[in-house]
Parts: sequence; structure tokens; C-alpha cells
Amino acid sequence: MLLLGGVLASAFSGNLIVGMLIGISSGCIIALIFGYFVLYLNAPPLLAGLALNTLGSGMTVYVVYLMTGMKQDTSTLLSLKISSN
Repeated sequence: MLLLGGVLASAFSGNLIVGMLIGISSGCIIALIFGYFVLYLNAPPLLAGLALNTLGSGMTVYVVYLMTGMKQDTSTLLSLKISSN
């Protein structure tokens, strides 16, 4: 889910920095949700992590299907990359 936010933001905005910031912020949101469940609701960390991973897997496939119409991958999106030179 974290990588998906960065890929979609980079592809639709055409800006690498925006993709990186959205990827970082989506990671922070997931961490806040995990912290809320573990610290405030006293959920076992293993179960909270398992639930978030399952949610992330399902939501990734669903969002990719909504954005591209395909369920396999995001290879059709023209997302930007950092050069390795």
C-alpha cells in the first residue's frame, strides 16, 4: 500500500517529489493506525499488523483495478523513477 501511493501520485502528478511525499505520508498514516490500535485499543501487535497487512494487500489490488482496470500490476502507469547514474 505504501509503494502504491507513491507510484500513483508520481504517475498522475508527473512529479517525482510529489510521489515520494505521498509515499512517505501513506507510510506515516499506516504507522498511526497501527499505533492507535496497539497503544489506545490495547490490541495485540501481531494481530494489528496482520490485519493491516491483509487490508493493504486487498486495498492495493482494488485501487489498482479502479485506476487501471487491471488486477495484475501497475506496469501500464507511467510513473517516474530516480536515475541510477
